[in-house]
Parts: sequence; structure tokens; C-alpha cells
Amino acid sequence: MLASYAVRVGSLERLANSLVRKAETLLDEILGGSNAQSSLLQLQSVKERILAVEAEHAALLASCPAVASTPDELSDPNVVFECCDTDSSGALDESELKFALRAFGFYLDTKALRKHMDGRETFDKLSFISLLSHLEEAVPQNERRHRAIPYARRGMSLAQLTTLQDTFIRSGWLQQACDDFNEKSKQEIDSGKVFELHANLYALDRFVVQPATNPKRDDKQLLPSDLLTACQLPLATHECSYSELVNPAGVIVCFFVSHFWGHPFASTMQALTMWSHQSQESNSTMRGVDIVFWVCLFALNQHCPGEEVGSSPEEGPFNAALSKASAGAIMILDETVRPFQRIWCLYEVLRISSSKKQFHLLCHLGPVNKLLDIQVDDPLKLQVG
Repeated sequence: MLASYAVRVGSLERLANSLVRKAETLLDEILGGSNAQSSLLQLQSVKERILAVEAEHAALLASCPAVASTPDELSDPNVVFECCDTDSSGALDESELKFALRAFGFYLDTKALRKHMDGRETFDKLSFISLLSHLEEAVPQNERRHRAIPYARRGMSLAQLTTLQDTFIRSGWLQQACDDFNEKSKQEIDSGKVFELHANLYALDRFVVQPATNPKRDDKQLLPSDLLTACQLPLATHECSYSELVNPAGVIVCFFVSHFWGHPFASTMQALTMWSHQSQESNSTMRGVDIVFWVCLFALNQHCPGEEVGSSPEEGPFNAALSKASAGAIMILDETVRPFQRIWCLYEVLRISSSKKQFHLLCHLGPVNKLLDIQVDDPLKLQVG
């Protein structure tokens, strides 16, 4: 059921993009004086179709049957193909094929992958399924690795993010871990060899994400058992992303999140929580706690970030996640609008723009566009970009 839901969402998005391009062409004809009357009538028809598609898309998002994928869904080559077909072209290029095969435990190096591609630039769905059948017969189980969840399904619900925040942030545990580190490393911090740690994504990565997702961690890296229980964290059986640890069947992502790792995590959560509640108010059939966000810290395997990111932005997980995020993308700003100073965030904005996805700017006070319309007596209340 979720598979057909995801396919239909993708189909509607492709149709909407096609209609927008058609409208742009007709508008150019009208402005150029070529068949203006005929083009104007066609433009009105296209506009009505766009509105109908947008309405169906909104209704479909509201009727999503569940947050999590079914256990067997990502064993279906058709579903994995759709997840990894980043540009919705109906074919997988070399990079997309590599990640699609990992969903079945086949980690081929570049040389082996190109040998199977046999000079072809892309694989259509039938070729992909044929290659999987061949590998299933040719590669013994003991030579396969863990199945990786496709990047497009590595999200976390607001409820899961809130549990993480309650366990490690609101409890004061992460801040204490930062204080202990800063005290022990004062000399190195003062000399500029290491950075002072604060309760942000950098600290979460060091003290929570990497220890929780590493089955070979030593005693010094172990998270307290009471925190593991409170955060409902299973023990990792292999190095993986945090999202894969808590959502081993994957989840359908609603929003891609662009942000700055140095932003306090509490402020990030305040922005996401307010956005989720407002989304629920505008769509009463969707619970705010069930909205799923794609956050790179939790979506990438932080034990091999270089391998995860790939050799170019176009080949990386950000593209895959953004293209499949069903409700669009959001960017979380701080007082200095730091994300717009980060090259990755600027690239994400470029991709969001070119993909015609909905894009929203948020801060800890709420959506920025609404804040700019508010008249505030005390300007200090709106210290945001």
C-alpha cells in the first residue's frame, strides 16, 4: 500500500512539473504574439489541470496510511528502484545503481559495477531486476553485507526526534558531556587544535550517534543503559545510520531539512515542532508527531561519511532525499542566517529551486514569511534573518 502511495506521489509531482513547463512555453508564445488567442485558451486549461493535480497531491499526502515502510517493502526491487531513481528518469545511472544494489546487500566497487553495466550508461527497471537475479545466484550469503536502507527512506518522525531530545538534551546529559570534554581539552581548545563543544549536532554526532550505531564501541564509548532504554535504542549489529537503527524498515520522508550543524539542537527542535503543529492545524488528518524529516546527521552513516556523500553532490544522498521528499524542503535559520554561508546549504537551495519543490524558511519562532508580516513592538523579539 505504501509502495503504491509513494509511486502515486512521485507520478503527481512529475505531472505537475510537466504542466508547469507547458505553461511556461505557452506564456512565452503569448508574450511573443504567436497564436496568442489559442495559447491563452490552452494556458487556462493547463492552469486548471495544475490546480487539480495540486489538490490531489495535497489529499494524497493527507491520506498517507502509515509512517513506516512495511518490513518486506524494501525487498521489492520495484520500490527500491523508485527510491533510487533520483531524477525520476525511469533509469538508474552508475551512482544510483550502486546505492540500489546496497539495499540488497551487494556492495560492488566501481570496477565490478562497470563490468556488470557493460558499457551502458543507465539501467532500466527490467535490467536492474535481471542484474539482481544474477547476483542472488552468483554471490553467496557469506559474501554479502547488511542491507542498506535507500537514502530517500532514512527519515525520523517528530516523535522520534522529540524522544532523542528529551533523553539527551533536556536531561542535561549532552551538555554535561560537552562540559567535561571542554574542561579536559581546555589546552587544545585554547591553542586552536580542537573546537569547544556545545549541545548541537556536532556534539550529538560525537556522543550519541556514533556510539549508538557502532557495534564495536569500547567501554568508554558506551551510552548509559538507562538512556538507551529511555530513547528506545536497540543495540547496533553493524555500523549504520541512526535512522536505520531506529527505523530498520525505512520511512517515507515528508520534509527534507537544510540546516547548519552548529545551530543549537534545542532551537532546531523548536522550529520543527512549531512547523509540525502548524502543518497539523492546516491538515487535520495528519498528526504532527508523525511528520517525518530527513536530517543528514541521522540519515548518513557517520562511520563512513565520505563514502556516503559520494564523489559529487549530484551523486550524493542529499539529491536522493530531496527529490523524494513528498512535501518539499525546509531550511532552519539562526540569528545570523548561517545556512546561507554554507556551501552545502547553498547547493541544496539550488537543487530545491530546480526541482520545483515547495521550500519554507523556518526559525525557532516559526515560519519566517509569517514573522515578517507581524508588527512587533519590541524589535528584540524578532532577531532573525
